[in-house]
Amino acid sequence: MIYQETETSNRPQRPIGYQIGLLALLLAYLALMVLAWNGGFYQEAARHLGVPAFETLFLDIVGPLSWLECARQGIDVFTTNPCDIANRIYNYGHGWLILMGTGLSTADTVWAGALTSSVFLFGIVALLRPMDLGQALYCALIVVAPAIMFAAERANVDIVIFLLVLAAAGLLSMGLVGRLLGYVVLFFCGLLKFFPFFALGLALRERTKVFFAVTAISAIGVAIYIGLYGSEIWTVFGNMPWTSHPIEFTTRGLAKSIAAMWHLVFGWEPDRRGLWYDIVRLLLPLAGIWLSFRSFKWLRRSGFCIKASKTEMTLFLLGCVIICFCFFTGRNFSYRAIFLVLCVPALLTALGGVDNDDNRQTKKIGWTILVLLAFSLWSSAVFYNLQAIGDVIGDFAYIVIWVLAEVLNWALVVLLAAFIWDLAARSPAWGALVRSGKFADR
Repeated sequence: MIYQETETSNRPQRPIGYQIGLLALLLAYLALMVLAWNGGFYQEAARHLGVPAFETLFLDIVGPLSWLECARQGIDVFTTNPCDIANRIYNYGHGWLILMGTGLSTADTVWAGALTSSVFLFGIVALLRPMDLGQALYCALIVVAPAIMFAAERANVDIVIFLLVLAAAGLLSMGLVGRLLGYVVLFFCGLLKFFPFFALGLALRERTKVFFAVTAISAIGVAIYIGLYGSEIWTVFGNMPWTSHPIEFTTRGLAKSIAAMWHLVFGWEPDRRGLWYDIVRLLLPLAGIWLSFRSFKWLRRSGFCIKASKTEMTLFLLGCVIICFCFFTGRNFSYRAIFLVLCVPALLTALGGVDNDDNRQTKKIGWTILVLLAFSLWSSAVFYNLQAIGDVIGDFAYIVIWVLAEVLNWALVVLLAAFIWDLAARSPAWGALVRSGKFADR
């Protein structure tokens, strides 16, 4: 096994000064943004910090609010949306339409965006609990990371999902009733934005009967959902936009960076609408899954094992499942890297706990994961500033750095996916299938 849940956290009593320091850093960052806004250079300052800002604050929350506003007027928001200046049509799950009766509209953009983004940012400060100066400096990088500030600046719905996943993690660390409620929260998150459905995979930790019950109920729920809204769900998938950021945090990013390199060297770039591109998009996830399995075997042979409390490991595994699913399916945006933060507490506990063993491999690999994680959260700032000095470094150097950055993202996701293999391998349900003889020869 490459992770172990402990009854209690191995963290020593954390110095409150580190927590206050993270809070002060966050407030200073927000004060800087307020000054930039009042000074008229907000967009440029934010972009140098890796946040692709617009003139309108909380731009992403305008979409869901406009859908509610238009839906109340009887407008089919799956095909048009005159309530939004950008005419962004509905591209989320149907769960948001539950809020139609609340009266929320685009007039509530400022307070709704400020509230959700503030809770999100302060929630991250509360989640990150450094135990020493080194961890405090690392957590400081995380608190003001561009991916996090990007999600907060746009008030993207993913931050609502993030907060609900935090609540679900707490419930999943309780007794059976609490865990069942946790799965309900995750299922509701899936109704909001689809990808959290796959976080229900944490049911693999349950006893065999509980696992099959949760799986069956979830499957029935999804079937009913599709039966009721199948045609609209298909429309929603077609409405989903594709990101244009240099670092997409998906398998497609590597394909695009290599295609750009090919174009620079050979003078032409393969058509991304051709069959070859569809084949590459299929093969890349399969390659990632195979690499993650090999990584799982390697980590297990090396003696690597992170030890953390059940809550910390629940957060960690939720982060792994969400990030890996979004990365390998290719539907992702750089701000979704916020779910990487869920992995940080367990890693910090494992590397700094008083009961930590002196396994050097664990420390070396653990810090490697943390460094890769920080890079992924900061990559948008790196690339914006590289673009700004493009004449200095040249196109070739820029694309080489792009390829290397994508490789680093792959390395991170492959390592995180290894923990999903461990989760599956240790599942009581899998053990029952193996003992039944159905998979004994595999």
